[in-house]
Amino acid sequence: MQILLAPEVTRRLRRELRRAGSLEIGGLLLGEHVRDELFRVVEISVQRSGGSHAGFMRHELRRFGMIRGVNHVIHH
Repeated sequence: MQILLAPEVTRRLRRELRRAGSLEIGGLLLGEHVRDELFRVVEISVQRSGGSHAGFMRHELRRFGMIRGVNHVIHH
């Protein structure tokens, strides 16, 4: 499997990982299936709260608005 990351997605991911330090963070990679084993990440979400050195608890309801927005971008 190959995953393509746009430069802006890579920059944001690196920034968020540096910011978190040793704490766990969560989020979603939102993308599209390009072909066969190739996927393209078009957006990421980051949940900074809920993480510790040992684990992470996801806030379930925050992600649905973002998924609808990215779905619109990919299909239009």
